[in-house]
Order: sequence, then C-alpha cells, then structure tokens
Amino acid sequence: MEEKNTIENQEGYAQQEEKPTQKMKCSLNINGQTVYNILSALAILVLFILFFTKNKTHRDKQVTSSNVSILYVNVDSLMDKYDLVDTLENHLNLVKDSLQKILLNKQNVLQKKIADYQQRMQSGKITTKDEANRIERNLAAEQEALMKLNDEFSLQITKLQKELNDQILDSIQSMIKKYPEKYKASVLFGYTKGGGILYIDPSQDVTKEMIKDLNKKFNKR
Repeated sequence: MEEKNTIENQEGYAQQEEKPTQKMKCSLNINGQTVYNILSALAILVLFILFFTKNKTHRDKQVTSSNVSILYVNVDSLMDKYDLVDTLENHLNLVKDSLQKILLNKQNVLQKKIADYQQRMQSGKITTKDEANRIERNLAAEQEALMKLNDEFSLQITKLQKELNDQILDSIQSMIKKYPEKYKASVLFGYTKGGGILYIDPSQDVTKEMIKDLNKKFNKR
C-alpha cells in the first residue's frame, strides 16, 4: 500500500507540463550596419595614424581636407545590390534551416517520450518508484543534451556569420586594390541612412561604381 501511494505521488511529475525545449536562436545578420561599423572604425584609425604621422614631422601642421582625400560608399545599397551578399545569405539560410530541423526532430522525439511516460504513469504501468526515477533522470538528461546542442548550433551559426562578413569585406578591399586609380583616397567611409554622416558631396560618393565593379568581378569567377 505504501509503495502504491509513493507511485501516486510520482504522478505529480508526470502531470506537470514539460517546459518547451528552447528553440535555436540563430540570427543571420548579414547587414549593412556590420560593414558600416567596421569600415568606419578603419577609417577613423587611418585618420588617427595620418594625424600623428604628420605631427611627428610637422608639429604645427594638422591633417585637413586639403591633404586627405575621402570617398564614401552607401553600405545599405552595397549590401542590397552586391550579388555576393545574396549568395552568402542563401548559404547561411540553408545551414540555419538544416540545424533547426535537426533540433526540431530531436525535440519531437523527446516530447513523445515525455508523453509516453505520463501515459504509463497514469495507467499504472509504472509500478515502482525506482523505475519512475530512472525514466525521469533519462528524460532530464536528454533535455539537457538538447539545450546544449542548441547552444552549439548557435555558436556555429555565429562563427559562420563572422566568416561570411569577413569574406564580404575582403572582397571589397581586394577590389579597391585592383582599381587603385579609380578609388584613390586616403579614407573610404561606409555610411548608412540615419547614421552619423549628414551630408556627402555627390562627387565623392562611389557607391554605384563600386557595386558595378564588385558584381563584375564576382560574376567572372
């Protein structure tokens, strides 16, 4: 009789709703802001180096617009019209979808096991406390493993995201080196709508030319 009461107490666990397994949070974010931030940081670094290099030689002479040429690129347009970006986004989405399917399948298997355990408890098929505890430990271990796998997949997506963003930046830098006369400048700024740059002389905006050259190079590969 005491054993039966103990098993009935175990039904409290079985009747509790299992918290849904945390879904994978893998945000794919190939966006203009990432490139904008990096390009702006590089540009500031260049200006910083130029400033102190000039001061080292000419202490009373500061870097001005007369000796520093600046060009600008609209990062929003670049990311929207650069064919490489679409290709990389498609690749990221395929990887993301594949990993999410793996997690979803494992989550469904776990939910079925939980439902089966609850049904067996309610029908009295599990008759000992030891058996109930063993099943509960196994279910908890599977859920923990699933959450760990979710974290691993999220890190994998984050790492891939960074690699693809680096690939975009590398392609831009490579193209600039290929056309040194066309993009001859001390600094190349990337700007976005609503960013810190309020006005740009149209003659210094090379967005259209850069997109054309980038796509030409990319589609020749």
